Amino acid sequence: MKKEKKRKSLPFWAQIILILACGAILGGAVYGTIRYVKWRQYEDSLPIYTVTFAYQDGTTIETKHVKEGRGVYPPEFNAPGVFQGWSKPINNVKADTEVHPLYYTIADENLFCFDSVYVKEGDEFTIKLILTGEVNISSAELTVSYDTNVMEFAGTNGENHCSISNEGDGKLIVCLNSDEPIKEETLVSEIKFKALKKDVYSTQIDLSCKNAKVSQSGVDAPATVSTLNNKIYYLQEADNK
Repeated sequence: MKKEKKRKSLPFWAQIILILACGAILGGAVYGTIRYVKWRQYEDSLPIYTVTFAYQDGTTIETKHVKEGRGVYPPEFNAPGVFQGWSKPINNVKADTEVHPLYYTIADENLFCFDSVYVKEGDEFTIKLILTGEVNISSAELTVSYDTNVMEFAGTNGENHCSISNEGDGKLIVCLNSDEPIKEETLVSEIKFKALKKDVYSTQIDLSCKNAKVSQSGVDAPATVSTLNNKIYYLQEADNK
């Protein structure tokens, strides 16, 4: 007959350590469950408010619902001009709110611009660089300046009529190099950025232009071109993207 091997028992000190480790794991799990339940109860207790996005005449664009203290992503809509932002903050909603779009109206002005954008930390977003006004721009050099502490350059979605170089330190150079003069309401480029921080309410992108020329009857002439600096708004704990 074969003799059964005698099982070795763990040393007493090892048994104590094992018991303590199991207790710590079980205690951590119970603590984590309690914290989650309390957080869930807190979340469920938060009041929900209605944010109504509407035109100035009262026509509703869209209605969204958001928990107290949260931000809400605005809807997409067609603005009759350059979008400046919403009439009230939508970053920290604490009551039922109606907001209206604000925009710059563009007349016969030579202008490079982009719409204001609402973003969340970690998100990639795009600004559309557009030429407005009744003008044919044959050439120009634009500088796009931004704060590298809160956003970073992430490339482009194509460079129409231009070339873009990253100069570092928050500067992009956009050189117009189209074979044909660029007319009003032309999309110059879609520039991508990544939102790095959310502990800011907004940050500004500055545009400046030099060496601009207009084409008049096939002849290039110096032009005074204005630019419009708009904002990037940060949404903390945004719902309903």
